[in-house]
Amino acid sequence: MNREHAVKVLAKCSGYDARRPDDLEIAAFTEALAHVDYDKALAAVAEHYQAETRRIMPADIIRLVSARPARVHVHKWLNDGTCYGGDGCTERVV
Repeated sequence: MNREHAVKVLAKCSGYDARRPDDLEIAAFTEALAHVDYDKALAAVAEHYQAETRRIMPADIIRLVSARPARVHVHKWLNDGTCYGGDGCTERVV
């Protein structure tokens, strides 16, 4: 995750907890979440606030993302050789 993504994750957090992130908090989230997938981090924020009232921290996001099993893509081939796996796969059998 880069700085721009961390800003967007913190913006989503703000919708729940009214935080006003400064440059220091943005830098901390960017560093702590550097290895975390952006979309998964956004989902983790929503998941956190469905069960918690306390302010989310990077460790919470990492824990929630790590707790999810990895999704395995299963190809569903159409007659024309393209995959329709429902997850945006664009592989094609030639």
